[in-house]
Amino acid sequence: ALASVPGHLIPVLTAHPLFSGLPALVRAAFIRDCEACELAAGEALMHQYDEGHSSFILLDGRLRAEVVGSERTDQHEVLGHIEPGALVGEMGAVSGESRSASVYAETPCVLLEIPRHVLRSVLADAGPAARHLAVLLGRRIGRADRVLYDLALGRVPAPAGGAGGVRRMLARVFERFVRSRLHDP
Repeated sequence: ALASVPGHLIPVLTAHPLFSGLPALVRAAFIRDCEACELAAGEALMHQYDEGHSSFILLDGRLRAEVVGSERTDQHEVLGHIEPGALVGEMGAVSGESRSASVYAETPCVLLEIPRHVLRSVLADAGPAARHLAVLLGRRIGRADRVLYDLALGRVPAPAGGAGGVRRMLARVFERFVRSRLHDP
């Protein structure tokens, strides 16, 4: 995989928290089973509701995360931007759950794709990588819990009105949940 990564991005990859604490041989085996990929501006990395079979480290470029629909429209709504060094799609890769958002390249991007079986293997064998991912997931889940708690206590007003109001409220809950997970990529 390193042969397919542009030379100036190798330090970004090897300094990433998933790699930096690994012994050299484990790191080499991990990277060998991954694959570098490039996206052109506008190209999709993943689509909302697809199966989460891989995670990605963004090495270069900028990604945009968005969801379909909200309480106001069925249009795509931008949730945030993802910068180099971010781990993307790890929740689906670890848990097997479907993607909660679509991710598109805003600029040309270089990523390292980490297949689910590789990520799970490294997490089973490597303490520092497992701790990094656990902290990342814990922060995202904690933010989601706070958002849902605020909604339950009425700190955030829910849309009013019949079944349509419930649908809009659920769309809003989902939108805020995904936003909270993307706040700290």
